[in-house]
Amino acid sequence: MEIVFIIISIFIMIFLSLVYVYSKLRNNVNTKIMNSKGLFYFLKKTNSEINAFWNDPYNLLDTIIDSVLLIDNTFHVKYANKSTVNIFGWTANELVGKSLDDLFENDNNKMRDLNLFLLSDHLENCDFSVKRKDGEKLSVLLSASRLIDKSGNNRGIVCTFKDVNRLKIAEEKLWKSEQSYRTLISNIPEVVYRTNDVMDWNFILLNDNILKLTGYSRNDFLDGVIHFSDIILEDDKAKVKRLMYESMIEKKGFDIDFRIVHNDGSIKWVHVKGNGSYDKQGNIVSYEGIMSDVTGTKLIEKELHRLNSNLSLQKEELEFIVHIRTLELQNAINTSSGNDKKRLVNLMASLVHELSTPLGMCFTALSFVNEKGTELKDAFENDRIRKTDFSQFINTFDEVISILNGNLDHSISLVKAFKQVVTEQVHDVKRNINVKGYFDEVILSLKPELSKKDYRILVQVDPQLFITTFPSVLSQILINLIMNSFIHGFEKKESGTIEINVTVYNSVLTIIYTDNGCGIPEDSISKVFDLYYTTKKGRGGTGLGMSIIKELIENKLNGTISVTSKIDSFTTFTITFPL
Repeated sequence: MEIVFIIISIFIMIFLSLVYVYSKLRNNVNTKIMNSKGLFYFLKKTNSEINAFWNDPYNLLDTIIDSVLLIDNTFHVKYANKSTVNIFGWTANELVGKSLDDLFENDNNKMRDLNLFLLSDHLENCDFSVKRKDGEKLSVLLSASRLIDKSGNNRGIVCTFKDVNRLKIAEEKLWKSEQSYRTLISNIPEVVYRTNDVMDWNFILLNDNILKLTGYSRNDFLDGVIHFSDIILEDDKAKVKRLMYESMIEKKGFDIDFRIVHNDGSIKWVHVKGNGSYDKQGNIVSYEGIMSDVTGTKLIEKELHRLNSNLSLQKEELEFIVHIRTLELQNAINTSSGNDKKRLVNLMASLVHELSTPLGMCFTALSFVNEKGTELKDAFENDRIRKTDFSQFINTFDEVISILNGNLDHSISLVKAFKQVVTEQVHDVKRNINVKGYFDEVILSLKPELSKKDYRILVQVDPQLFITTFPSVLSQILINLIMNSFIHGFEKKESGTIEINVTVYNSVLTIIYTDNGCGIPEDSISKVFDLYYTTKKGRGGTGLGMSIIKELIENKLNGTISVTSKIDSFTTFTITFPL
């Protein structure tokens, strides 16, 4: 009995489980069926709306971007789509009922086109002018065709309008932009280029300045008549290709100088700068940049190098001459008396001082032109150079060359002049001299003093006059007289003139020395040649100069010296001695 009870209990549990499972399954199926019906009803409803949309042509017309008007046979608006507000300024509802006269300008020619349309049944992209709501006139493109029903009856006109005003404005802006771009490129003094291959330099854009740079027109390059890579100097091609390859690999700009062969056969230096344009994937599209002729700059650099080399050679030559002359002077000092030694040492010191002025000017001038050259090069590399800058540098360069040559020549002349004067002072013997040449050498040794103010020394003597005398005595006389004029006669004057007139008559030499200085007071004339007399006591005057002159003339030359003067007018010394 117990077994039977257990079996019955098991069957009952299985039955209840099956009932529960069936109930769940039934509920799920009903839910799915209901959901399917809902989707069906939704799809049916949506499909109905879609069909209604497609079946209504006005819905379709409202989606068109162009303005659309449906005109009846009385030429009144029956329908306007939503885009018409952009053309006419009226809403679609406001346009309905308006006549064509309300919308079109009274242009007889245009109305004739419209009448032709009425005869031809078709009109396409015809220029018309319409009236907007605000009174503004608007240019449009009108296309029109007839509305024909199934029976072939004319029911009206369908018109479409396109706003060409904006298109014209855009085209005008584009045209102006292109013109400005072309004008800008044509006015740039350098060559403007664009190339899609910097290895072969296939240009796709060039301005007309390429003609001046290469001798070939822009069309010669753009049409492939000549390739830029063909005119690169053979010796520079490898360097250019290497740099262009590095630029492509590293995706960086380039800046390079190289030479090209001009159409006339001449060699020109060009400076080329460029940067790449890349697409979104980082691929190179083109290179744009500028080219300029730097031949002049390269010539200046070459001339500067030559100038530096020449300056070094001239400096070495001058140093050698100074060294030789110094040895000669040193030998002269060693063989001279005590007083002469002192004078020679002073003259040597004076020589060094006088040479420092022209040599200093040489190095100053050279530093100046180097500085200006660096500034010019910097301006060029940073695209700030102007034609006037280059012209000014050329002028400055020419002036510096002149200064260098003049001062170097002057330095050599100084050495020769000092050597001559000092040698004559050491070897106090008579010799035959050319008076004009000797006086010029003595005056040249005083050139630094002469340059301090506007002093002039005029020597009037027969260039062929030769005399036999003591040159050292003449130099001391001349130097002392000139220095006396500088210190006393021209003390308060910014300029002055000294005239030296030399004549020979009956074997007697006469020197008339005159300056246009402040003159000598009458009470001082008789004391001029007195030993230690000076009007600048305590202010650098020794009172020895004039007394030495008198002693040399009377004792060494067996001659005489006299003086006449007028305040604020002149002072004249007259010297005579036999030959």
